[in-house]
Amino acid sequence: GTDAASEGAWVWSSSNTPLSYTNWNTGQPNNDGGVYVVQDCLLFNWGSPGKWNDSRCTNKMKYVCQQPH
Repeated sequence: GTDAASEGAWVWSSSNTPLSYTNWNTGQPNNDGGVYVVQDCLLFNWGSPGKWNDSRCTNKMKYVCQQPH
């Protein structure tokens, strides 16, 4: 997921489909307060299992793909 195109409008990156479900951790997404870095990518299992965070897109981590219908 990403909000790179429009801050705060989270969509799935390949389809631009808005997120129909969210599980943000408390206080997230916060774009790091806009102080140090831009956080436009969704990060799973942050803070506690299953919770989401916004993160820098340059972080190299595993990813989730949606199969085509």
